Amino acid sequence: MISEALGFKPLMGERKQKMLSTLIVSFGAFFGFEALSYILEIYQLKTYAYVAIYVYLFHIFWLTFLFDLHFKNRGVLTANLDYKGFALLRNALKMRFEHVFTWKYYRHYQNYLILPGLLYWSIAILLFLNPFKPLLKQIIIVLGSICMMVAYWYMKEFFSRRLEAHELGIKVLAFVKIFAAFFIYSAIFGLTGFFNLGIWFAVPAIFATTFLLVYQALFQHKFLSFDIYFKILGIS
Repeated sequence: MISEALGFKPLMGERKQKMLSTLIVSFGAFFGFEALSYILEIYQLKTYAYVAIYVYLFHIFWLTFLFDLHFKNRGVLTANLDYKGFALLRNALKMRFEHVFTWKYYRHYQNYLILPGLLYWSIAILLFLNPFKPLLKQIIIVLGSICMMVAYWYMKEFFSRRLEAHELGIKVLAFVKIFAAFFIYSAIFGLTGFFNLGIWFAVPAIFATTFLLVYQALFQHKFLSFDIYFKILGIS
């Protein structure tokens, strides 16, 4: 996909491309968490916050990059050979980014940001709450990195199938969501107790997290409708 975006013939097959892209983001997740863990050990809290944001932006960039490569219009220059000069460039760019201005694209894009985002920030919070517990931090880092790797792998699979889910992928992602729910609820209760935030923080945070997890699950199964939003609110 990357070579095609640059106008060259593919250098590797689809499966190898998926393995490479997943490997990159997995290493990014693991070493990003390790960097955060080290920053906590030297007690640089301001630096921790900045680095956590930068690492998260890397994940956003990479997911956006993969999503764009799979859903962009291909061969836009070939389709605009009748134009010359600025008109050629204008029409090529218009066709190249046409998918960005469609509601279907945004719906799927924001949906596939939910699970990695919840996983990442819950792990970052749990590391922050346990700065001087090396064994516990390593367990959180390893489990969190594996969950993010599996989530990215099957999201890449959905992208390759043009958003057509398959049974195994849905089951695996459902298993990952169980870990994500455990991490985020643990982070919420940890923050509530550590900063003595009380029920006024815990209840809305649990409500919002549950809503997002249920929403994403129903979205992948294509069960969303106007009526079902009220049921999601009730469950949350």
